Amino acid sequence: MKTRVFHLMAGTLSIFFSAAILIISLSSCQKVEKADDLIRVGIYDTRVIALVYYRSEAHMEYINQLKKERNEAEKAGDEEKVALLERKGPGLQELAHKQGFSTLPIPGLLEKIHDSLPSIAKRLNLDVIMNKWEIAYQAEEVKLVDVTKEMIGFFNPSEETYRIVDQMAEVDPVPLVEIFREDVETWCPEYR
Repeated sequence: MKTRVFHLMAGTLSIFFSAAILIISLSSCQKVEKADDLIRVGIYDTRVIALVYYRSEAHMEYINQLKKERNEAEKAGDEEKVALLERKGPGLQELAHKQGFSTLPIPGLLEKIHDSLPSIAKRLNLDVIMNKWEIAYQAEEVKLVDVTKEMIGFFNPSEETYRIVDQMAEVDPVPLVEIFREDVETWCPEYR
């Protein structure tokens, strides 16, 4: 009787382990079969997009328009508008530096090419396009595709700008906490 129970239990365990091994094998096969079903995420380097935009003709036209508005305000005697426009220039320069050298988000620049993003996504079969500096975790089922060069193409960069872009890939961004060190130390003196 004990032998029969032992054989019955051994047979049941054998079936259980065989089933478990089969399930594990099938699930690993499914992963291989579903390689084409990876989630494809387009990523971009905010620094590169900032650099290219701030070196673009579109940005130069914007700066020239601001200068023209300032001159017109000065001629009209509108001191308030002159003061506002004179503050705007250095503010834009500071923003350009923070976006170009660190990982400060670029929502205003993305707006300028927003309508072009679906065509990039479709052409490269992407599910999502996002800032590469915002990825905190990536599962194995996610494939990252760098779309930075596709995105900057809409700003018509010069050959010189493309050379600078290639060099930027070799340089790590300045940490945001360093870019905002003065502010951080003001808010949080113990940070030093």
